[in-house]
Amino acid sequence: MSGPRVSLALRSLDEEQLWAIPGMGLMQDERNRGFERWRGIGATQAGRVFPNSRSHVVQAQAFRGSAKRRTHRRAIVAIRAVSCRTVTYLLVTNDDGIDSPALRPLLDSLRGLGNLRAVVPDRERSWIGKAITRWDKLQVRRVEEPREGEPELFTVDAFPADCAHLGIHSLFPERPNLLISGINVGLNYGSGFFFSSGTVGAAIEGWIAGVPSVAFSLGQPDDDRSWKSQSDSAAFRPQWERAAARCADIVRSLLEDGYPCDCELLSVNLPLGSGPETPCEVTQLAHASYTQLFREEAPGRFAHDFRGEVLHRSALEGSDVRAVAEGRISITPIRLSQDPELARGLRARFSKL
Repeated sequence: MSGPRVSLALRSLDEEQLWAIPGMGLMQDERNRGFERWRGIGATQAGRVFPNSRSHVVQAQAFRGSAKRRTHRRAIVAIRAVSCRTVTYLLVTNDDGIDSPALRPLLDSLRGLGNLRAVVPDRERSWIGKAITRWDKLQVRRVEEPREGEPELFTVDAFPADCAHLGIHSLFPERPNLLISGINVGLNYGSGFFFSSGTVGAAIEGWIAGVPSVAFSLGQPDDDRSWKSQSDSAAFRPQWERAAARCADIVRSLLEDGYPCDCELLSVNLPLGSGPETPCEVTQLAHASYTQLFREEAPGRFAHDFRGEVLHRSALEGSDVRAVAEGRISITPIRLSQDPELARGLRARFSKL
């Protein structure tokens, strides 16, 4: 059957492969031609719960070669979709850490969609990709005891993918229905930024664990500095609240209508100023990257100095970069496990090696 496919080879999506979220004002095929809603029936994975997980401080240790952390394999019978209608909880993480100005507005906007649990880095961990801690011991801390209706909130002295992994496998007795990563302070459109992002890295970790995942990012095209200097101010908070409300619209659609077929994760990029009225467009991942990242401060010493420039390596029509530049929210379905098609001669040549 047809379904949305964005391969790493960046082949264009044909009309039968476009996915649209009902009621979202998407600019692609609103009839969802060739797309069948799919439902999943799964047995909840039994994750290990720390005995003192209800206390203020939880210790999670990463042991080399440890066989102590074991979970039952999840059984999924997927006909056409993953159903999220019966919500156990939504797991939220990010790469900007506990002090991210977007975290509280996002959590507030998601209330009413299900139980919320957030596991985030204890400080900013941007540009870290899907790094996983190997040797260091990890400490998980409960930020505060949640009040009625408020999310459980934990910090970890680790990377975003560590937070996602602990939230899925180790800290809670059941698995989340959906992993929500973000809202990232800065855009993650184009292949270069996509693969470098800690926000996206956490969503990829969710996909690896078999949990439907979506990454949200917000920013100003070609400007990674001026707006960020004000992003944590009280005057900027209404912008985060409006963007978070639009993210909640997308999450609500995923919960009510199911996660899209053949999609392994969703990358959503919102232009600065996005709100409930901002239109969405299903896009493909642009072959675009960053320019020089490091500036020499002294002989042999360099500092990260990215200014927001995007280097376009392919046509941008139908891409996430183009949609955001034109003021639309880009929703990019990603399929990481799809192999590119090799020409017959190239396949034969490799087979002889």
